[in-house]
Amino acid sequence: MCTERLDRMNNYIGSLSNIKQQLDLNKLLVIDRFKWESTRINIDQLLGSVERNDPNSYYNQLRSYLKTDLQVRNLDLVWKASYTILRSYYEKSIGI
Repeated sequence: MCTERLDRMNNYIGSLSNIKQQLDLNKLLVIDRFKWESTRINIDQLLGSVERNDPNSYYNQLRSYLKTDLQVRNLDLVWKASYTILRSYYEKSIGI
């Protein structure tokens, strides 16, 4: 995973006081010409995958909204880093 990408995501997540209420996937994932707010994705469900430590469910939820091969390729570049950062914050919050 790209260190710069991980650092950017880590800084973004660290700037939020409440991840469930403030998470903006556009800022976390940065997929060109794709606006997550238009999908009405259920953030609670998405973060539930992180809490259950289920990366496949996390990826599949994100993937289900993408329409083009380019969007999928872009997601493939960022999803694992975003999952890693979110999982790390979850583990810290419950004291693992």
